[in-house]
Amino acid sequence: MTRLVVVASVVFALTGSPAVPRWVPAWVPGVAAELRAQSGLGEISERLAAAWASGRLAEFDAFLSEAGVRLSLEGADHRGVNRRQARAAMERFVEGFDTERIAVRRAESLGGDPLQGLVELDWTARAAGTPEQRSFVIFLSLERSSDAWSIKEIRVFS
Repeated sequence: MTRLVVVASVVFALTGSPAVPRWVPAWVPGVAAELRAQSGLGEISERLAAAWASGRLAEFDAFLSEAGVRLSLEGADHRGVNRRQARAAMERFVEGFDTERIAVRRAESLGGDPLQGLVELDWTARAAGTPEQRSFVIFLSLERSSDAWSIKEIRVFS
């Protein structure tokens, strides 16, 4: 079954199709759900990367956990931050930089019940008004409930 999941995930990643390939047997427990979860996570990671790079952080609102998020920016770690506060803190952080490049380093489902996911973004930015470039890794921890992913944690490392 592991080989089937790996092969199916590779084909899925190459085709970019949100549909489960027809050749995946329906009797293999969890394969179809896992592939759909992976697909959605990939799409979300690209959307969040584009939003971060352009400073459109309001797009994160739909994905931020209603129960609050753990937020770590510039070494300050806060738990249970509500959506509005999280977005405001991210906006203050991002406004000090001009994006040079952003890329999804990793987006994967980690399994579990409820399903857990991980997204890592590589972000290269210049401090506003300077030529100095800085590299960051943005770590997003997600959880899937029902049919939606929500962000539980955001950490920015330099």
